[in-house]
Amino acid sequence: MKDAYSLLQFRSTIWNDTYMSLRNWYLSFSGDACSWKGVSCSASRRVSALNLAGLTLYGAITPSITDLTELTVLDLSNNSFMGGIPTQISRCKELTEFNVAYNLLTADVPLELGFLTKLKVLRINDNNLYGILPPTFSNLTHLAHLSVAGNMLSGYPFETISILKNLEFLDLSSNKFKGSVLNQTVVNWPKLAKFIARANNFDNVLPATLGNLVALQELDISQNSIQGTIPDKINKCGNLVIMNLSCNALSGAIPSAVGEIPTLSVLDLRANSFNSGLPTGINGYNNLVRLQVSRNNFLAIPDDLATLPNILDVDISQNHLEGVIPSTLGTMTRVLSLNFSYNNLSSNIPPQIGDCARLSVLDLSHNLLKEIIPYTIIKMRSLECLNLSENHLSGRLPEEFGYLSELTELDVSGNAIGGTIPAAIGTLPRLTFLDLAFNKLSGIIPTNLNFPASSFVGNADLCGPILNKSCTTYVGRTVAPGGMMVSAAGLVLTMTVIMILTWWFCCRDETDELNSSFPAGVLRRLTSEALQRATEDFSSINYIGSSALCTVYKAELSDGLEVAVKVLSPEYYGSNRRSFSMEAKMFAKVLHPNIVKVVGCCNSVNMVALVSELMPNGSLEKHLYAGEVCDLTWIQRLDIILGIAEAVAYMHHEWESLLWCDFRTRSILLDALFKPHISNYRIAGNPSSEENLPPGEVLSHF
Repeated sequence: MKDAYSLLQFRSTIWNDTYMSLRNWYLSFSGDACSWKGVSCSASRRVSALNLAGLTLYGAITPSITDLTELTVLDLSNNSFMGGIPTQISRCKELTEFNVAYNLLTADVPLELGFLTKLKVLRINDNNLYGILPPTFSNLTHLAHLSVAGNMLSGYPFETISILKNLEFLDLSSNKFKGSVLNQTVVNWPKLAKFIARANNFDNVLPATLGNLVALQELDISQNSIQGTIPDKINKCGNLVIMNLSCNALSGAIPSAVGEIPTLSVLDLRANSFNSGLPTGINGYNNLVRLQVSRNNFLAIPDDLATLPNILDVDISQNHLEGVIPSTLGTMTRVLSLNFSYNNLSSNIPPQIGDCARLSVLDLSHNLLKEIIPYTIIKMRSLECLNLSENHLSGRLPEEFGYLSELTELDVSGNAIGGTIPAAIGTLPRLTFLDLAFNKLSGIIPTNLNFPASSFVGNADLCGPILNKSCTTYVGRTVAPGGMMVSAAGLVLTMTVIMILTWWFCCRDETDELNSSFPAGVLRRLTSEALQRATEDFSSINYIGSSALCTVYKAELSDGLEVAVKVLSPEYYGSNRRSFSMEAKMFAKVLHPNIVKVVGCCNSVNMVALVSELMPNGSLEKHLYAGEVCDLTWIQRLDIILGIAEAVAYMHHEWESLLWCDFRTRSILLDALFKPHISNYRIAGNPSSEENLPPGEVLSHF
C-alpha cells in the first residue's frame, strides 16, 4: 500500500500525460500497484521495477519516488521530465539500472548517485546537466554501462572513472570535458568494448596506454583537439572494428601498427594533418571496408591502394594529391564509392575505372584531369552519382551515359567538353540533378531534358527553349528541337549523297588507308556451355528478339566482350554443319568498321549459333520512325550517311562478292556511339575451294 501511495504522489506532479498512459493508476481492493502500467513487483508485492520510458510524460522527478526502496530498475527515459535528480535517490540502494536519458533535466549531477553501489547501468545522457562527474562515481565498481553524453558537463572525467574495471560501454561525447583523453599512466578497463568521447575539449596526445584496451571494438574520440601521432601500441587493440579519430590535430604518418589490427573495418581520420602511410593491402588492413582520410596532407594515391581486398568506400578528397589516378583501381571490383575530389590530379581518367562494376558514387571533381571521358563508363551499371566537374576534360559526352539507368546525379560542369548533348541522357529514369554548365557544348538541347537553365549556361553554342535562345536554320528550314523532316525528296537526297560518296571513296588513290586497314579476322570457336554462361542460361533478361529461323540474345564473353548470340533453329542448316562452319569463317574475314563483324560461332551437337558484335542502339529505322520526332542530331545523321557510303564502297570495290541484300534503314544498325554498321549481307559465289556452299545470310542484325 505504501508503494502505491508513493507512486500516486509521483503521478500528481506529472502535469501532462499526453496519451493517458497512466490512466489505470488508481487504488483497488488489492491495495498494491502491481497491475499498474510500467510497474513490476517482487514476490513480497513491493515495487521492484518502474519503466515509464517513451510515454511522453511532462513533470518532475519528485523525492516521493525514492520511497520505493526495493527498486532495482528505474527507467524514465525519453520523456520531458524537468528539474534535477533528487538527492534522496541514494535511498534506493537496490538499484542496478538507473535511466533518465533524453529528458529536460537541468541541474548538477548529484554525488548521491555514487552511493548506489549495485548500479550496473547508469544513463543520464541527453539532458542539460552541468558541473563535473562527482568523485563518488569511483564507488560504482559494478558499473558496466555509463553514458553521460549530450550534456554540459566539464572537468577531468578520467580522474574519477579510470578505476571502474567492469566498464564495457563508456560514452562521454558532446560535453565540455578537457585534459588528456585517457589517463596517461594506467587505464584499468579490461572489458571496455565501446569508448566514445567525441565533441569535447580533450587535447594533449594519445597515450600509449590506449593499447591496454584489449577488448575495445569501437573507438570514437573525434572532434577534439588531440595532437601528436597515433601510438604504435594501438595494435594491441586486437578486437578493434571502428576507429574514428577525425577532426583533431593529429599529424605524421599513419603507423603500420594500425594495419596490424586484424578486425579493423572502418578507419576515419578526416580533418587531421596526416601526410603518409595510406592503407594498402600490402600493409595489412585485410578487413578494411571504409577508408575516410579527407582533409589531410597526403600527396599521392598509392598504386597498391587497390590491393585492399574488402574495401567498399574510399574518400581521399581535399588533400594535396598529384600525378595520376592509378589504372590498378580497375581491379577494385567490390568498391561502391570513390572520392578523390578537390586535389591536383592531372592525368586522364583511366579506362580501367569502368571495371569497378559495383561503383555507385564516383567523385573526381575539382582536379586537373584532362582528355576524354572514357567510354568504359558504360560498365558501371550501378552508378548513381557521377561528378567530374571543374577539370580540364575535353571530347564529347559519351553516348554510353544513356546506359547508366541508376544514375541520379550527373555533374560535368566547368570543363571543355564539346559536341552535342546526347538525347539518351534524357531517358535516364532516375536522373534528378544534371549540370552541364560552362563547357563548349553546341546544338539543340534535347527536349527530354527537363532541367533548369542553370544546368546549361556557359555554353555559347547551345540553343533551345530552356535558354530562351532560338536555334539556327539548317538547309533553309528551322530545325525544331529534336525534330526531323522526313519526305520523299529527303530520302532521294540521302540516297543520292550515298551514291556520290560511294563513287568518291572507290575512286580514291589505291594507296588510301582503306586498302590496308582491315586484316583478316580469326573466328572464335565457342562451346554451347560457354554461350550458356555468357547469356546467363539464355535468360529472358538478355533476350533481344526472334524470328522463325533464330533467337537472339545479348551476352558477355569471358574476356568481357559484349556480343549478340544468334541461335539458329534446326531448320536453317539441318545436318549441313560443315557448310555453316565454312561460311562463318568467311564472314569473320569481313573487317570493315561500318559492317557488322562476326566474331565467333558455335557448331556443337545441340546448338548452332553465330556470335557478332553487339549493336546496343538498334536499327536506324527505330530512331527515324519510332517516335514523333527523331532523336538523332544533324551531325549524327551526316556521320551515318558517310559511314554507309564507306561500307558500300568497300563491298562493291574491295570485296565484290559481298552483297548487301536489304538496302533499307532496318538493316543499318547503330553501335554505342551511333556509328552505322551494315547488316543482313551475303557472300555470293564459291566461298570455299573445296566445296560449293549455299550463300548464307549474316545473322548479326538485331
